[in-house]
Amino acid sequence: MSKAKVPTFRTDTSTYQASSCGPMRTAAAENRIEVRAVTHGHYYGTSLPEELLPGICTVGYWNAQADQNWNLAWHRNEGLELDYQDSGRNGFATPEHQTVLRSGDLAVTRPWQLHQIGVPHVARGIRVWLILDVGITNPNSKWRWPKWIALTDADKDRLADSLLNLGNPVVNLPKKHAAYWKELLKELRVPDGQTNHSRIAVIVNEIVYSLLETVVGQNHFVPSDTPLVLRIIQDFLRDFEVRPHLLLQNWTLTEMARQCGMSPAGFCSHFREFTNMSPKQYLNQARIKRAQELLTNDPDYPIAHLATDVGFTTSQYFATVFKKTAGVTPSEFVMNLKNAPAVVRRLSQ
Repeated sequence: MSKAKVPTFRTDTSTYQASSCGPMRTAAAENRIEVRAVTHGHYYGTSLPEELLPGICTVGYWNAQADQNWNLAWHRNEGLELDYQDSGRNGFATPEHQTVLRSGDLAVTRPWQLHQIGVPHVARGIRVWLILDVGITNPNSKWRWPKWIALTDADKDRLADSLLNLGNPVVNLPKKHAAYWKELLKELRVPDGQTNHSRIAVIVNEIVYSLLETVVGQNHFVPSDTPLVLRIIQDFLRDFEVRPHLLLQNWTLTEMARQCGMSPAGFCSHFREFTNMSPKQYLNQARIKRAQELLTNDPDYPIAHLATDVGFTTSQYFATVFKKTAGVTPSEFVMNLKNAPAVVRRLSQ
């Protein structure tokens, strides 16, 4: 891994440095996630020779086989960052937008744009990323694409202009575009020393051209091809993730269906299609996850109050669901936290 100088971005009043993704490094070192990446500069992964794929800051993936207790909190990177959610889900935010990336979603982050991955924490799933250096060091810099990116100069300028005026930074990719990311993931998963860098260059060009097709001539991505009814349910569930106080309401199936403008039977059917859970199972899981977050942030949180503080009506039912979901009782969960304080502190940073 290179000891290269960390890239910086300067304005008249501020200086920013590119993130080194410290929490991801820690999680990888502790075998909490699988990470493979090829990189230039200070990024985590296998270092590339300077002359090989110049302009790629990092291209890689992580496979989180369980929900994590860390995230990539607000940070900036020097390049155009593309994050593809291959499976599972992940919270993603910019100062203007907050959403949950699900399988097939692509998030676009402009050079030096403030963003966060994992809201509130990284969730189970596979994330594939590409950060491409376009030479931005100050607000007046002109985008300079790597020479091996096979777009005409005019198309490079058109793509840069469109990305600078991007509205919604997230899209659910059509299958033909998602296929490029799946090919990239396949190439990155080969054993160490067998990476085909020429193939990566070809795939990255396909990804960049698909981005050109998607965003040029419009101020936002094309609408998701997800059916409207499922997008309504997605938006409904997103509220629980970004506004956890909603878990305290005494939700009934009828009330949840009414919020989504559906009949109870139709809502239940579409809900299961989207989540593979019943509404009751989802609420229980979300409430237990919230309880775990509260205990992780404060192991001395009074367990006697925890059930009602996350939306359960009885402490006995809360304890039963907690044990079934987490594999331990709330007291055992706290004991495990207190027995490993150093690890917990690192993962919570």
